Amino acid sequence: ADSSAAFILFLDSNGKMVMRAQAGLNVECGASLAESDECVSRVFQGGALTVIDAKNFNASCLKLLSLLNIKNLLCLPIYLAHKPAAIAGVGNNIPDFIYKRDDQELLDIFGKQMAIAIESDWLTAKVEGLEIKDMLTGLYNERYVRHHLDEEIKRAIIYQRPCGFVLARIQNFTSYQKLYGQVASEAVFKKIASSLSASFSGIEKVGRFADYDFAVILPEKNKRQAQKTAEELQKNVETLFQDEPVKDKRLGISIAVVENPLDGVDSNELISIARNLLNSK
Repeated sequence: ADSSAAFILFLDSNGKMVMRAQAGLNVECGASLAESDECVSRVFQGGALTVIDAKNFNASCLKLLSLLNIKNLLCLPIYLAHKPAAIAGVGNNIPDFIYKRDDQELLDIFGKQMAIAIESDWLTAKVEGLEIKDMLTGLYNERYVRHHLDEEIKRAIIYQRPCGFVLARIQNFTSYQKLYGQVASEAVFKKIASSLSASFSGIEKVGRFADYDFAVILPEKNKRQAQKTAEELQKNVETLFQDEPVKDKRLGISIAVVENPLDGVDSNELISIARNLLNSK
């Protein structure tokens, strides 16, 4: 998009909008802009991308345009726990400018991804201090996975974005335990956990689920994309054990892939369907 400026305004506990980051702007909104202002409430109430240009103009936005010293603007509301939290935007001062649909869609997607990242960080901070990690693997535990999956599904519904979920189970692991004992089994479990965790570095979350299962939350991925990711994880795990001389030690994982809202509208439904898929394999 033709943008010379970008910014993000956060809503503080007093209902004021505070400029947290900006580029191409030399302004400070500070106490001059509040949630109660019509221009701010319009963006939040819309719940989607707000377009302000030569074709789309509303007098209620004059204060925002004036404070930012800008003519054309794309604004996206960001929510935390379903409450207004921030406004992200880009803009320019080109006369008679009209944003193209492609520009709007691109910035809409980018803004929603940014919103997911911000809320993901917020959720992580919110549960800081609680027991959220599995002692053996260092991955997130089942309680955290369930809670976070619920939050990602709610956000996916608000922003009309997909959210994929993968359950993975170590194949023939019970037999492996009987043959090689608890110590060797735990070493294998940690090895696989490390491989899964190393495959992600973004907004995805990997956790231990039940005794022999792993879970992966994949925001922004539909079922086809999640399936591709899951198959890559399968190959990575197979590679870990492909050189084992004994066949019983060449372990792999089975996978089940589901997506909200195609397979379920909450975490319980998605997890139940994924487990049924795993149990049928």
